[in-house]
Amino acid sequence: MFSMNDVMNIYAAMLTEQEMNAVAPTNRAFLFHFFSEAKKNGGLENQVGIKLTDSDISLLFSSNRNDGQQRKFSATKYNQFYNYFLNYPVFCTQIEEVLSNDLIHVEASAMRTQLEGVLNRVSGQIAYAERNPFLTKLISSTDTSRKDVLIKVFKWIIIESLTDYDLVKSRPSKDLYTVAENDIPALNESASSMIYSLLSKLQIKYISDPSLSFVAEIPDIESFHLIRRTLISSYTGEELILCGPSLCEALGQKEGTERNADLNDLIANYLNPASDPPQRQRKVTVMLTDPSIFQNAPGFTQPIEDVRTAVRTLISQTERFCLGNHSVHIYFLPLLDIDHCVMTDEFMLYRSTKIWTSQKDNKGSFLLFRRSDTSEYSAQQKYIQILKENATDIYAKTDLTPSDLTSPDPAKRFHAELRESLVGNPYNIVLHKLYQAQLSHYAITTWPPKSSPQDMCLPIANSSRIRIRSREELFQPANLLDDNTQRVLLPYIRQTENMLTHVIKTKYDSRRESGAIIIPSLDLGYPNNVQRLAGGFATGMFIHWECGTPLIPVDATVNVCSSSIFRLTHYSEELTSNFCTYLERLMQFASEQFGYSYSFTSGNHFLMIARDATDPDALYLIMHSSANELKNSFLGLYPVENNWYSKAIKTYHEGKRYLRYIKGNEAAYFIQNAHYMETYNTDLHRWLASQLNCEHEFGEQDLQMTKHHYYMPTDSSIAIGTFVEPPGADVPIFSNVGKPIYLFRIGEDNLTFKLPGKKGTWCLVPHGWGQQIDHVQSLHVERGSNGLSTLYLDSHAFPVNSRTRLGGDELKKSVRAFENGAEFLNRGKNALSGEIIRTFTPMFLYCSKCKGPVKGQTGE
Repeated sequence: MFSMNDVMNIYAAMLTEQEMNAVAPTNRAFLFHFFSEAKKNGGLENQVGIKLTDSDISLLFSSNRNDGQQRKFSATKYNQFYNYFLNYPVFCTQIEEVLSNDLIHVEASAMRTQLEGVLNRVSGQIAYAERNPFLTKLISSTDTSRKDVLIKVFKWIIIESLTDYDLVKSRPSKDLYTVAENDIPALNESASSMIYSLLSKLQIKYISDPSLSFVAEIPDIESFHLIRRTLISSYTGEELILCGPSLCEALGQKEGTERNADLNDLIANYLNPASDPPQRQRKVTVMLTDPSIFQNAPGFTQPIEDVRTAVRTLISQTERFCLGNHSVHIYFLPLLDIDHCVMTDEFMLYRSTKIWTSQKDNKGSFLLFRRSDTSEYSAQQKYIQILKENATDIYAKTDLTPSDLTSPDPAKRFHAELRESLVGNPYNIVLHKLYQAQLSHYAITTWPPKSSPQDMCLPIANSSRIRIRSREELFQPANLLDDNTQRVLLPYIRQTENMLTHVIKTKYDSRRESGAIIIPSLDLGYPNNVQRLAGGFATGMFIHWECGTPLIPVDATVNVCSSSIFRLTHYSEELTSNFCTYLERLMQFASEQFGYSYSFTSGNHFLMIARDATDPDALYLIMHSSANELKNSFLGLYPVENNWYSKAIKTYHEGKRYLRYIKGNEAAYFIQNAHYMETYNTDLHRWLASQLNCEHEFGEQDLQMTKHHYYMPTDSSIAIGTFVEPPGADVPIFSNVGKPIYLFRIGEDNLTFKLPGKKGTWCLVPHGWGQQIDHVQSLHVERGSNGLSTLYLDSHAFPVNSRTRLGGDELKKSVRAFENGAEFLNRGKNALSGEIIRTFTPMFLYCSKCKGPVKGQTGE
């Protein structure tokens, strides 16, 4: 086959001909001679069947040809002539083969520059052609396939570019064949030899000792660009890595000079090698600054546009080669100090970036390293691997938030538009995003011994008074309260655990340490909230997950619910003589003056005035309530319809089940607010306790405690109706309306677990007896044709939304019945160890079922 090497041999021979060097020929005269020699060689005629007469060649390269002659030539020779170039990608590959051979290592570098200029010009004209209305119309109206038509157009553009480009404006001054033979690497020589030869020709001193990683310091940017192009064009390994803050100058066609040409064609050729078997993998990994780092900076768009330009150009010029095992992976990093590097299996071309600024003057020297086990190369390689392993995979369709397409924030708009452009894209263009929290999380988890969520629970000594020895045994109903409610709920929440683990590992964090666990509490039972149950969560359980990306399973319906006990030593006579009126007057004052809102009449919440038989001179205030102000509002944490994060909710489906969650910035903000609400609810309880104590300070000897049983103990865990406390701690256990409240001291021999980021060991203790629906045998969710879900408990149907509650006479949901706290603990002795140290008998109660004195306790 008549190849580009044959073409270059003709070119080289022409350069040595005396008549061609005697005078500086014009470009058209040179090309006339060039194609004449190609005709004599027989390549054009014998190999591809193009028959060009001398008059044809003269006409093609004549400076006096008129439009009519041009049209005549186009009509008669066009369909033959373009066949020589086969197709655009092959043509580019052939030119790059020439650029990587011995011509680059001698003073024929002008030829390299000239051909690169042709490629740049062709690339630009092709980009124009794809946007040209006439060509668009031609493509849409012809019976020929789009591909065939474009190839014809591209080939003609290539020919025209060759005839118009000044190939002789800077011919080598040195005879091509006077260079010593040992100075010219063979065409099949290794990439390393080519790099070393190039360094020699550029007169750059380098270290050839393979035991040392450092090779050379590159003195100028022109040499750096030349080495970079050579490194990419000669590379045949499985992964090519490019890093930089924006890579706009490298990938975004801002290096528009002949000596510093755009790299996209070289990358495209790397992805489309003619000699590779189809199963061979070729992957390009690109890492650059995430535009989100400039989020919420009004009018600040230039760095975002730089990243946009680089990414868009890279995708548009390489995507057609990303099929099969060939792919482009783009990582967005929350960093302003991304070092520029080009990394292959053998070399790393490197320039440090201390911080990315508009001046771009915080950069280091141009350096070249070779691969070594302990070196700058290996350090960068390991660092890049860490970034890749901790980054989140972005799925164009499921991770697209449509409202971001019109967001005033250019960073959000950039990501949304990019994802939208890849929806339905058949090519292997893969996006990844690294969050700052993921990087911090990785660093934190490297210090203590690494463990997965499944390793959290600690073994129990055989001397323990409880039967269970592991978390798994808590999923056996016989080890809890052994009722039908728990037989239905335990497998249901186990599937929730598996679903959350799947989401984390497949989408956001594939490390061994990632995943989720659920630990049932002794009182596991039905919630009031249909949305919570349909989304996979019950009351009386603890969930923890390990994920580098901030993430919240929203149907856990996080709010802060707290239990408080205060010993009242100074109280108004009205508290007992006019309980309801006095209390409601205080709550109205709190609402009007401070905006406080109490939820004592919601669900199983209450306020109680009680006595302790061991302390007859005092009254005890016991409260159970949540921060009501933000619970169901737009700004709250509950997943009510159309709240602040509702558009960011993502849904994973598994059979008829689903799991909803938010991630990233929304999840981080959610976590921040959840922790704030802990303090807020504590203050809310303490304010009311202070008012009922006539604003007297509580003494150190006075019992005063607030314990949360519905909250986020850590940034990646949720307690749903259960206390998370260390062994030895005291917590209240509720019973039923009008029954005593028990102060329980946690035994030292319970099942304990570790909480990442917190010292010590922790136990789960129920906050009450739990709710049961003992006749229900099955639980499932159905999704209707209208997209709305329905929760079924046997045949009882409940629409899934934030307002629906489990109820109805036929359902017979109720608090579990026990004679007293001792019977409850005896029933749960397999799973919980400890003792009741105080019993509080209710005197007055304020809740949804009772407001006023408790019968039998106040003489009524």
